[in-house]
Amino acid sequence: MQNTIYHITDKTYYEQQMLDKIYYSPTFDQEKFIHLSTKKQVNITLSKYYKGVKNLILLHINVQKLGNKLKYEAASNGDIYPHMYGPIERDAIISFESLTPDSNGKFNWVE
Repeated sequence: MQNTIYHITDKTYYEQQMLDKIYYSPTFDQEKFIHLSTKKQVNITLSKYYKGVKNLILLHINVQKLGNKLKYEAASNGDIYPHMYGPIERDAIISFESLTPDSNGKFNWVE
Protein backbone atom coordinates (compact mmCIF):
# COMPACT_ATOMS: atom_id res chain seq x y z
CA MET A 1 0.00 0.00 0.00
CA GLN A 2 1.28 3.46 -0.82
CA ASN A 3 1.94 6.05 1.89
CA THR A 4 0.27 8.96 0.11
CA ILE A 5 -3.21 9.27 -1.38
CA TYR A 6 -4.79 12.29 -3.03
CA HIS A 7 -7.92 14.42 -2.98
CA ILE A 8 -9.02 16.90 -5.65
CA THR A 9 -10.94 19.94 -4.49
CA ASP A 10 -11.74 23.57 -5.23
CA LYS A 11 -8.97 25.89 -4.04
CA THR A 12 -11.35 28.56 -2.70
CA TYR A 13 -13.35 25.95 -0.77
CA TYR A 14 -10.16 24.55 0.76
CA GLU A 15 -8.85 27.99 1.69
CA GLN A 16 -12.10 28.73 3.56
CA GLN A 17 -11.30 25.78 5.86
CA MET A 18 -7.60 26.48 6.34
CA LEU A 19 -7.96 27.37 10.03
CA ASP A 20 -10.10 24.34 10.85
CA LYS A 21 -8.38 21.33 12.46
CA ILE A 22 -10.27 18.97 10.16
CA TYR A 23 -11.20 18.93 6.47
CA TYR A 24 -14.52 17.84 4.97
CA SER A 25 -15.05 17.70 1.20
CA PRO A 26 -17.85 19.77 -0.38
CA THR A 27 -19.88 16.59 -1.01
CA PHE A 28 -19.37 14.95 2.39
CA ASP A 29 -22.83 15.79 3.78
CA GLN A 30 -24.55 14.14 0.81
CA GLU A 31 -22.25 11.16 0.29
CA LYS A 32 -20.98 10.56 3.85
CA PHE A 33 -17.40 10.02 2.68
CA ILE A 34 -14.52 11.88 1.01
CA HIS A 35 -13.45 10.71 -2.45
CA LEU A 36 -9.73 9.97 -2.66
CA SER A 37 -7.42 8.63 -5.36
CA THR A 38 -4.24 6.63 -5.49
CA LYS A 39 -1.33 8.07 -7.46
CA LYS A 40 -2.29 6.11 -10.59
CA GLN A 41 -5.95 7.19 -10.29
CA VAL A 42 -5.43 10.98 -10.11
CA ASN A 43 -5.37 11.59 -13.88
CA ILE A 44 -8.26 9.16 -14.40
CA THR A 45 -10.37 11.06 -11.87
CA LEU A 46 -9.38 14.42 -13.36
CA SER A 47 -10.32 13.26 -16.87
CA LYS A 48 -13.64 11.78 -15.83
CA TYR A 49 -14.96 14.48 -13.48
CA TYR A 50 -12.96 17.68 -13.88
CA LYS A 51 -12.29 18.31 -17.58
CA GLY A 52 -11.80 22.05 -18.04
CA VAL A 53 -12.42 22.89 -14.38
CA LYS A 54 -10.21 25.66 -13.06
CA ASN A 55 -9.17 26.66 -9.55
CA LEU A 56 -8.47 23.07 -8.46
CA ILE A 57 -5.89 21.83 -6.01
CA LEU A 58 -4.60 18.36 -5.22
CA LEU A 59 -4.17 17.47 -1.56
CA HIS A 60 -1.36 15.03 -0.72
CA ILE A 61 -2.49 12.99 2.30
CA ASN A 62 -0.51 10.71 4.62
CA VAL A 63 -2.33 7.35 4.67
CA GLN A 64 -0.93 6.38 8.10
CA LYS A 65 -2.70 9.33 9.73
CA LEU A 66 -6.19 8.48 8.45
CA GLY A 67 -6.98 5.60 10.77
CA ASN A 68 -9.71 3.02 10.33
CA LYS A 69 -12.21 5.33 8.60
CA LEU A 70 -10.26 4.87 5.36
CA LYS A 71 -11.85 2.16 3.22
CA TYR A 72 -10.89 0.83 -0.21
CA GLU A 73 -14.03 0.10 -2.23
CA ALA A 74 -14.99 -0.87 -5.77
CA ALA A 75 -16.22 1.91 -8.03
CA SER A 76 -18.65 1.53 -10.92
CA ASN A 77 -15.71 0.84 -13.26
CA GLY A 78 -14.54 -2.03 -11.04
CA ASP A 79 -11.40 -0.22 -9.88
CA ILE A 80 -10.76 0.04 -6.15
CA TYR A 81 -10.78 3.62 -4.81
CA PRO A 82 -10.00 4.93 -1.33
CA HIS A 83 -12.86 6.60 0.56
CA MET A 84 -12.60 8.39 3.89
CA TYR A 85 -15.68 7.93 6.09
CA GLY A 86 -15.00 10.90 8.31
CA PRO A 87 -13.04 14.13 8.30
CA ILE A 88 -9.37 14.34 7.40
CA GLU A 89 -7.26 15.69 10.23
CA ARG A 90 -5.31 18.75 9.09
CA ASP A 91 -1.98 17.18 10.12
CA ALA A 92 -2.62 14.29 7.70
CA ILE A 93 -2.45 16.74 4.78
CA ILE A 94 1.20 16.77 3.78
CA SER A 95 0.93 19.43 1.09
CA PHE A 96 -1.20 20.65 -1.78
CA GLU A 97 -0.56 21.87 -5.30
CA SER A 98 -2.50 23.74 -7.96
CA LEU A 99 -3.91 21.82 -10.91
CA THR A 100 -4.27 23.65 -14.21
CA PRO A 101 -5.94 22.19 -17.29
CA ASP A 102 -4.28 22.61 -20.69
CA SER A 103 -5.90 24.54 -23.55
CA ASN A 104 -8.08 21.48 -24.30
CA GLY A 105 -9.32 21.29 -20.70
CA LYS A 106 -7.27 18.17 -19.92
CA PHE A 107 -4.93 17.57 -17.00
CA ASN A 108 -1.65 15.72 -17.03
CA TRP A 109 -0.61 15.53 -13.41
CA VAL A 110 2.79 14.08 -12.68
CA GLU A 111 4.13 13.73 -9.17
